[in-house]
Amino acid sequence: MWTSKLGNKYPKSWMHEQDGKTQKELKALRKERGNDYCSDCGQQDTSWASVTHGVFICVTCSDVHRSVGTHISKVKGCTGTYLWGPDEMEMMRSVGNRRADATFGTKKISPDSTKEQKQRYVVDKYVNRAFVTEASSARDGGSAVSKPPYTVMADYASAKQPLTQPRSHMVQVASVQQRADLSTPSVVVKNIDLPDSLFDELFGEGIQPASVPKLAKQPLQPKQDHAADTCNDFSDLDAFLNDCLSA
Repeated sequence: MWTSKLGNKYPKSWMHEQDGKTQKELKALRKERGNDYCSDCGQQDTSWASVTHGVFICVTCSDVHRSVGTHISKVKGCTGTYLWGPDEMEMMRSVGNRRADATFGTKKISPDSTKEQKQRYVVDKYVNRAFVTEASSARDGGSAVSKPPYTVMADYASAKQPLTQPRSHMVQVASVQQRADLSTPSVVVKNIDLPDSLFDELFGEGIQPASVPKLAKQPLQPKQDHAADTCNDFSDLDAFLNDCLSA
């Protein structure tokens, strides 16, 4: 198996079979406008490329990229010495030097600068994005379709648009909506005139429950003496007994 600079694996025999076509396409990409000069120093040499960032660079800048570490940039020759995988070719197609200028900035380092200066430039350009402000007009004027996918995602993430409504307000709206849906799932509400007697019935004013007959109000009677009632009962019993004895 063969492993690309981007970490994907392909059958090595298949890579060799595709090499002729791949090298032909790579040569054509280097002739496109913007890809015919070094993305970093502007020299008319694009014999190398940074596969990590999808840019064509000169042989001198390729040495600078290699010196800053593969965690920042992985370089590859474009003159037929190296096999190029499908993922690497797709990176060069989708980015290229012109889109990289809109993403990382248009500032170039002088070819006469020292290697240390060029190393700082590479780190500032591709890691710190120190020159992006120079590409703001180019980025604003370009369409999202013309940008590589990761550029569109980066622009979207950096926008930091505020929420149109605070979270608490959205929760309240959702709660009210949920209650409305539960209370009236399929009921059509109409305006109905209710008689006052219905309210009297509901609140127990002016009527008696249907199970209890309504009784007329009676005047209060004085409390009877139960002891007197008992005496009257015994006097009747004595009279009854006397009648029985006389008979």
